[in-house]
Amino acid sequence: STSEPSPAPSGSNRPAQPAASSSPAEPEAGAAPDLSLSLSQLIFGLWLLGAAAVLIWNLLSHLRFCRYLNRWASPVRDADILALYNALGDQLGLDRRPRLLSCPGLAVPMLAGLFRPALLLPENPPAGDALRFSLLHELTHFRRRDIFRKTLALWVRVLHWFNPLVWLTARTMDRDIELSCDESALKHLPPAEHAAYGRTILSAVSALTGAGRPQSVSISDSDF
Repeated sequence: STSEPSPAPSGSNRPAQPAASSSPAEPEAGAAPDLSLSLSQLIFGLWLLGAAAVLIWNLLSHLRFCRYLNRWASPVRDADILALYNALGDQLGLDRRPRLLSCPGLAVPMLAGLFRPALLLPENPPAGDALRFSLLHELTHFRRRDIFRKTLALWVRVLHWFNPLVWLTARTMDRDIELSCDESALKHLPPAEHAAYGRTILSAVSALTGAGRPQSVSISDSDF
């Protein structure tokens, strides 16, 4: 007689397989952590370092200039200069005007301060038409709010410090602001005085080139 084949062992009788662990293996005790940085992290860190350097350099220059003004600047007391200053302010239609201060060490008149602007005169200011043209130029800057444009250009340089085209554009923008200011100022002068105004501005540029222009754009409210 033939014998029937024995049935295959059921699944319940098979040896159990060890379950695969779904959690990642824990690092061995004492293993050094992975400190490697991705390329994007390295680029961001480099950009942040450069932006901080440009910003800190400008802040330190500004704070040094503010300390100098706080120590040496004083209100202008000369009645003739004050009368000329107020007359030019009226001519430009300025209801609010920057403080008029005298400060030793300046080569030419200049406008400084973003939130508390001041028009600074050298200790020995120019006389006659040269003073009138200089005050007209700086008050025109104030009227046009050019100092805000220059501050914006500063922040663009901070954020795009790595791009030489941005620095070139900012320099071109600064030149265009000055030319536009001169064009606006000349509208308040008769044509016969345009040449004398131009000579005054060129003389101021020459003085700044020789002395080195201080940082005059304030990016924070200062006490001066």
